[in-house]
Amino acid sequence: MITMDVRKVKSLASNGALGQLDFRKAQVGSNGYGFVFFDFHPRKVDRLFWKASSKVCGAGAHFGVFEKFMTLDEIKFDKLSDVGGLMRDIKHDLLLAGSLKTLLPDMEFGGDEMLFDVLMFVMTPDGLFFPATFYYGPSGTSLGGWSLEKYQTFPREIRDEFNFSPFDLDKDGLTGLIEAQIFALKKVPVSDFCGIYSHDLGNSLMVVHDGRPLIMELGYDYEYGEYEVEIVLDYLGYDFELDKFNYREMVKKALEFYRNLESNLG
Repeated sequence: MITMDVRKVKSLASNGALGQLDFRKAQVGSNGYGFVFFDFHPRKVDRLFWKASSKVCGAGAHFGVFEKFMTLDEIKFDKLSDVGGLMRDIKHDLLLAGSLKTLLPDMEFGGDEMLFDVLMFVMTPDGLFFPATFYYGPSGTSLGGWSLEKYQTFPREIRDEFNFSPFDLDKDGLTGLIEAQIFALKKVPVSDFCGIYSHDLGNSLMVVHDGRPLIMELGYDYEYGEYEVEIVLDYLGYDFELDKFNYREMVKKALEFYRNLESNLG
């Protein structure tokens, strides 16, 4: 169970909104928004938080994808044009995950339809304060949260500190929030990580190594040989040696975490 002083967290988020960064406290900010992150692993966070949240919208590479498909409206992100089309490439989301790993060093990656899941507290430029989630699940990188009604299930000392819900943000509000979150995370150095993301079509190895993101489909049995892996890495432009990449050790570690997670949750 997580124990936290929400008023203290609120103060940290306010400092982040003012432009103060404290990576040791997982406090960052950008564009007048402040963010404080917590490891959202079910063994570390009260089930009250991780079981009741719902998806608000896609984030990162998936922001606006569903809305664009349904309305056929073109969504433009002029403010992000100078970072190489960040929203259009899912591999950039892995770099955001690597920044989360820096803020939360004990964070683990991988699982059944879940690559990562973190809890965050947000302070907006207007002084609105609320909890939300940032995760990679079945519909890709997403923003989640709780409605104002759901706050009633929180302990009073927690819910009384919140004065807004991410579900009440309009399109412009969501755009501003997600842009600010991405820019805030991009201020954080990227750490290496490796995770096995299990999904309906098999399993994906998702990696950041030496600042480079890599997604490799492993199928259902993880039986890629060194020759096949080397071809894939060469195709993706990875020019470092296979033994330097340490593919087998990274996959072994990711598999061990995934199997232990299954066992603990089972």
